[in-house]
Amino acid sequence: MLKIFNEFLTVYIDPKGAEVREVINNENELNYMWEGNEEIWSGVSPVLFPVVGKCNNDEIKFDSKVYSFTNHGFARFSVFDSHKRSNSEIELSLTGDMLVENSFPMDFEFYVTYKLKKRKLITTYSIYNPMIKSLFFSVGAHPAFKCPFDSEHSLEDYFLEFEVEEEMLSHELTGNGTYTGKTTSYETKNKKINLATPGFDKTFVFSDFKSKYVTLTEKDTEKKISVSLEGFKYLAFWKKLAGNFICIEPWCGKGDDVDFYGDFKDKKDLIKLETKKEFVVSYEIEFDYQ
Repeated sequence: MLKIFNEFLTVYIDPKGAEVREVINNENELNYMWEGNEEIWSGVSPVLFPVVGKCNNDEIKFDSKVYSFTNHGFARFSVFDSHKRSNSEIELSLTGDMLVENSFPMDFEFYVTYKLKKRKLITTYSIYNPMIKSLFFSVGAHPAFKCPFDSEHSLEDYFLEFEVEEEMLSHELTGNGTYTGKTTSYETKNKKINLATPGFDKTFVFSDFKSKYVTLTEKDTEKKISVSLEGFKYLAFWKKLAGNFICIEPWCGKGDDVDFYGDFKDKKDLIKLETKKEFVVSYEIEFDYQ
């Protein structure tokens, strides 16, 4: 397990998937992240690349060839190289030549950087196209935060608060995780979504939000965790009733519509990166409670 730290936080990262597994408060050894219980959900903060969400038939088609693809892509199952920059910063990398042969039709260089700044963990995704043709991909985050924060509270004691009042688009999902293509308007109340809201025990995917961040807040104490959203088109929330966590997921891209069986290049919301170009996006998590 890899480690970065500063005065306030210590972060443990698994080279498999470049996945943050723990974020520890140095003062009291509190772990802010979900425990990754395999009986419920073994993930903690998977990195989503080169797709976000589900592909129909668990495959993609590219120039008439078919490639098997699991939900959220192969990065979360791949072992990254690591290059520690300092005690508080580390870069992990995955390149096309590190994959099983013929598992993806394009070459790439994918870098994930984690950096601590006071009580913030800053994650940066950088994708470089070394090819003479275009690179197509999606990228996203899937951090799961422990919620309730302690044994004295329940789910009813928490809400998600946006920076501003929102009237977002909610994207309807099918039972298997693809999209129907239908959207509805979703309005916050006093900028908030209560986690105990009926029906909020599944995946919600939003777009067209205006806020630069969203905050998970405990009602009576104002303890909170904030996640920045700038640079990401989609925002997903996911939780399982059996698990004490909530996922706050900024995405560049989303899964297939239920009727899409075309070439990968024609998939909605993919990023098209031209030859020798780089795409960079980052987000911050601020852990504002002890």
